[in-house]
Amino acid sequence: VVRLTHFDGPLKRVLAKVRVTLWSTTGKSLGESFLEEVGQEAVFDATGLGPGRYTVSYATSAGGSNEEAFIVTILPSAPSEVYLDAEGVCIVNGERFFPLGLYHVGNETGHLNVDSAIAGDPALTEEQNFALVAAQGFNTVVTVDTQREYLDLASKYGMRVLQFASMGGGELERSVRAQKEHPALLAWSLNDEPQLDVIVKYELLDRYKQMRAYDPYHPVWVAQHSDFVHGVFTYDIVAAEHYHWDVMTIGRRGRLAVLPGTTQRVWRARSAVRPGQGVWLVTQAMGGDVYVVVSPAELRNRHYQAIVGGARGILTFTYTFGERMEDGLHWRFDRHSPDLWASCGALNHELRSLLPVLSAPGGEYNLRIDSAPDIRYMRRQYAGRLYVIAVNIGRKPQRFELEIPSGRSRARLVIEDRVVAVPDGRLVHWLDLFGARVYEIE
Repeated sequence: VVRLTHFDGPLKRVLAKVRVTLWSTTGKSLGESFLEEVGQEAVFDATGLGPGRYTVSYATSAGGSNEEAFIVTILPSAPSEVYLDAEGVCIVNGERFFPLGLYHVGNETGHLNVDSAIAGDPALTEEQNFALVAAQGFNTVVTVDTQREYLDLASKYGMRVLQFASMGGGELERSVRAQKEHPALLAWSLNDEPQLDVIVKYELLDRYKQMRAYDPYHPVWVAQHSDFVHGVFTYDIVAAEHYHWDVMTIGRRGRLAVLPGTTQRVWRARSAVRPGQGVWLVTQAMGGDVYVVVSPAELRNRHYQAIVGGARGILTFTYTFGERMEDGLHWRFDRHSPDLWASCGALNHELRSLLPVLSAPGGEYNLRIDSAPDIRYMRRQYAGRLYVIAVNIGRKPQRFELEIPSGRSRARLVIEDRVVAVPDGRLVHWLDLFGARVYEIE
């Protein structure tokens, strides 16, 4: 699919069409299409095309130097294939997938660069760690473990793996080629929170190209705090980090009522990426002597903020416990906080029941929404039904009004599993502090 996104240069000054042509390797035209308006698409059916390199060219009817071409490679099928669609949704072996991930699961001491801080609970075996995390509803784990046995365990418990591949040279190629066909592999990471000066950016770009050459069937992801623009060509997925220490509090007893910037952080990342790139959120589920410990209500609120902001995956940091010697911070291992750990499991299972809706295509629907400024919401359509997800980012209850299309007289509150009548076509609710609701309109 070739989409006309904007007119630039000479196209602004003349009435021009864009001719898009697909060429075979022998220079034979396999089809062409003309685009006249922004948003139009030229669609080529690749069903009958075998693996190989093809060329797509586009030229303007204005002539001159407005001709360009790029190479399209059609790959043979593989046992494990992951890519992102135009909306940034992960497609895993043909199925839409929304990662609900957790950092550093298992005893990752098999990696030479890992200290004792980055590990699961040492009182448990690695398999017991996986069993515990899987029971909490996570479907993805983030690891620095490069052993194939780790992928085997993840597969046994039905989880996908986001694997760091920080080594270089021949070691990187050997590791990638050895594991790229494993069914548990979801994506590779080449760096974490890179400081994107010019040197680092081009080094990462070279490694990104290497990685995609070694394994064209899995995307590359990066966790990034704020600079989503300068490294946009060095990843396929950016996981926008948003932690409590982004809004500092004074003293251990300080509390933050809500962290409203999560939706904005996701929006910023989405505005930076290109079509076909994904945006996830990395959120905090730990604390320590300096930073505020997240509460169950805050964690749920932040997940829903990410969802309505358009995140296509959520990673939770972290399953780690212990002391990080390099910065002197003591992470509180919040599996030892029963309320938070239990609520994290309940939240994951809640979201997993919504995954088909969350992965559905976006769009505008015949719904009028009138809400307070501190309400964020999104709309989705799935299986012939309309869904609205709303979250309160303010510091007090907020009003939310939904006008339902004619012919639909009731709505269901999905999480509460409760049907409410809407006889006059208007539904007015108040969302509590930290509140989030999912409406299904039949």
